Amino acid sequence: VNGWGVISHSTGRCGSACFLRTNPCYEGEVKSAGATIRYGNFSFGARGTMRCPLPYMGEIGLYCGISGMEVTSGRCLRQCPGGSYFDRTFEVYYPASYHGELTSADCPRGAQGNITMLCLDG
Repeated sequence: VNGWGVISHSTGRCGSACFLRTNPCYEGEVKSAGATIRYGNFSFGARGTMRCPLPYMGEIGLYCGISGMEVTSGRCLRQCPGGSYFDRTFEVYYPASYHGELTSADCPRGAQGNITMLCLDG
């Protein structure tokens, strides 16, 4: 559990007291959807927001509480890998893209136009 002591409540009987531990959360890391997010020291009760590392998008909310560092909101959104799309007569190759990014890929020789794709969380 989390360090130092503050009396939370007591029955008033000798030797019977519960303590709320209020240690800071020291630097460390949390994971979200495969991403590793490093954070610095937080004092007990502090909240913060951390951006997800590339190639992930998004951010997470952190809280230093009784159980240590907790993720309270958000998540990291995965990158979409490159690949190909086959449409009965031809195959279109497309590059990797970030969550929320529109990507356009040209049709192969002998066909005209392009296809547009939207990356949604890998």
